[in-house]
Amino acid sequence: MATKAEAFRRQAQRDMVCYRHVLSLAIPDGGAGDCSALHFLQMAVEKLAKAVQLKREPSASVESSHQAVSGLVRTLKRPDVTRVLGRSGKAARYRGSLESVRWALSALERLHPQLAGNGPNLEYPWSQWADGTEEDWVAPAQVRLDPAGLASPTYRNTAVLSFIDMLLERFGELP
Repeated sequence: MATKAEAFRRQAQRDMVCYRHVLSLAIPDGGAGDCSALHFLQMAVEKLAKAVQLKREPSASVESSHQAVSGLVRTLKRPDVTRVLGRSGKAARYRGSLESVRWALSALERLHPQLAGNGPNLEYPWSQWADGTEEDWVAPAQVRLDPAGLASPTYRNTAVLSFIDMLLERFGELP
């Protein structure tokens, strides 16, 4: 058994394993299937953000919110958290890495169906036009939805994934 916060962290860790596995597959549609991998990454980040919130506020109601990343960034900027995660005189580097991944995590969060409204998202088809005619629907697998470059081996991708892995590893140290 585990606390609610630890259960969310464990599921986030499993979603990261799935993200990496799906990303490694050769998808026959020319690469637009990245939406499947990014969906796992999006779920992992959301669950990790909720785990961090629950660690600080065990009675918090996190199940219905899909805007957890902004709260995560605020929490991780707190001086007590910075002291722990930026230990050994590396607090400035920690804050810099947090800022470098904030944009990418926010861009990923905005691709959640409930936050994207009727627009592009990682899960469900959407209509390109307001009238929603039968011929104007787009499936996430048809287009590349990766504004932050999280489905390709870029510096940003490496920084974001390293940051997520660090949070998963050092979760127990968070105040």
